[in-house]
Amino acid sequence: WRQAALVLNASRRFRYTLDLKRAEEKKEIIAKIRTHAQVIRAAYLFQAAGQKTDAGIPKAPPSPIPTG
Repeated sequence: WRQAALVLNASRRFRYTLDLKRAEEKKEIIAKIRTHAQVIRAAYLFQAAGQKTDAGIPKAPPSPIPTG
């Protein structure tokens, strides 16, 4: 029993220690998600700004430029 208790205590000893590598990976993933969200929001705002005029009335899409 003493050996079993010693093994259990040794495995439980490091249960709540920080895993710095895993924490760094989580920070990188969160930063990527935040960056992607900012890019999507900027693209949406750019698109919305292009469809509105100063009066708030949507303008017609530009006519295609003839080629040739």
